[in-house]
Amino acid sequence: MASEIKVDTISEKTSANGVTIDGVSLKDSKIATANSVDSDAYVDGSIDAVHLSANSVDSDAYVDGSIDEVHMSANSIDSDSYVDASIDNAHLADNAVDTAEIADNAVTLDKMAGLARGTLIYGDASGDPAALAAGGADEVLTHDGTDLSWAAAGGGKVLAYESTLTTGTYSNTNSTSFSSMQTDTITPSSSDSKILVIWSGWTYVDNNNAAVTSCHGVLEVSKNHSGISETALYRVPFGQGFPEDSGMDWQTYANQTIAFVDSPATTNEVTYSLNAQVGAATSILYIADGSNSRAFTLLELA
Repeated sequence: MASEIKVDTISEKTSANGVTIDGVSLKDSKIATANSVDSDAYVDGSIDAVHLSANSVDSDAYVDGSIDEVHMSANSIDSDSYVDASIDNAHLADNAVDTAEIADNAVTLDKMAGLARGTLIYGDASGDPAALAAGGADEVLTHDGTDLSWAAAGGGKVLAYESTLTTGTYSNTNSTSFSSMQTDTITPSSSDSKILVIWSGWTYVDNNNAAVTSCHGVLEVSKNHSGISETALYRVPFGQGFPEDSGMDWQTYANQTIAFVDSPATTNEVTYSLNAQVGAATSILYIADGSNSRAFTLLELA
C-alpha cells in the first residue's frame, strides 16, 4: 500500500535551508532548489512579460516565422539586417526611389522607355524632358531662342548646271558698241531661282602701233529671254594707259574672270552673252589667243 501524507500533517521546522521533499527544497513559500522546475510544470500561457527578466529571451527561443510586423518596433530594421539583393520590386512602395537613391550614371539607355525612331529629347516649357518627333525629309533642326523645332533648310543648293568651253581666237576692233563673243543658256526651274554667272578667259589688247594714250578694252555680260530684250548686267574694263602718244607697239595681257548672281525672275530659257568692246578703233582686242580657252558657266541656285 502506498504511503500518503494527510492534510496539515507536515509543518515547517525553523531551519536555514527550509524543508526538503523528494530532493526539492521549499523555503519561505518558494522552491529554493535550482533547475528543479521544467517546462512540464508550467500552466500553458502562464509565463508573461511580468515573469520574464530583461534580455532573457534570445533568437534561439523564437519559433521560426514567429516575428511578424506586429511584433517589430518602428525603425527596428536597418540596412545591415537585409540579405544582399533581397529588396526587389515587390518590396518597394510606389515613388519610393527618387534621384537621391540613384547612383550617378546608373541609368543606361537600356533602362529608358522606348522612343520612335528619329525622336529627340529636349527640355520643355515646364523644365521637364519632352520628346520632339522626327522632322520631315530634308528638314533641319532650328532654335528660336526658346524652343527647338524642325524647319525647311535655309541654305541654297544647286538646281541646275550649264557650261560651255570654247577654244580658238576671238578678235574685235569695234570701239563704238559691244559685240557678242560667247553665249550660254539655262532654263530656271522656278522664277525665284538665282543664277550664278561665271565667265573666265585669257584676254589681251594690242594698240597696233597706233599713237594712242591707252591700250584697253571692256568686257560685258548681258542677258535676254522671250520676256525681255538684250539687257546689260555687268561691265569690267581692263588695259594700260600711256604717258604719251609714242606710237610704239603696246599689248596688255590679263586673265579675266567675271562672277555675279542674277535674278532672272522667269522660267523661260535665258541666254547670257559675253560681249567685248575695244577702247580705240585702231586697237585690236583678242580673247583666248591660240589654244587658250574661255569658259562660260551658269548655276541655278535655290
